[in-house]
Amino acid sequence: MVVPFYLPETPGQLTWLCRFISEALKPRHECLLWVTAFGIFPSNENLHLYYRLRQSYGDSRLLREAPGHLFLQHEDADLASFLQLGIVSGWDMHVLPELQYGEADTARAVISHDEWIALHHRQEWAPKEWREQLQKGKYRFLEQENR
Repeated sequence: MVVPFYLPETPGQLTWLCRFISEALKPRHECLLWVTAFGIFPSNENLHLYYRLRQSYGDSRLLREAPGHLFLQHEDADLASFLQLGIVSGWDMHVLPELQYGEADTARAVISHDEWIALHHRQEWAPKEWREQLQKGKYRFLEQENR
């Protein structure tokens, strides 16, 4: 089951969304944020801020050397912060949690530089809950554009 939707239009909505994604992909042991494409919109990127965030973890590698960042179970705010920076920078990213239930690919998020996000889950209850929350926040779903 997939819930595809567009990025929000305001910074406040983006902050909420990044926290929502972090919370939606739980309960988890850890979560990999994998930047699959960057440099698409160089004028949008704030690599200085990204590297400062990485340095706060003792990691001074370049994004091209280490495009992934592993977040532990208790690092929700950190994951949300990196998500927000990646979205503002126009990066493609995959969010791959190791959930405390199910298979390795039970849930994930895909974020595109084309300004959409897709939340995936094998079980029907999660996408239903996600869609309800996103509807309350007045997010636009991709399939609405095709009607």
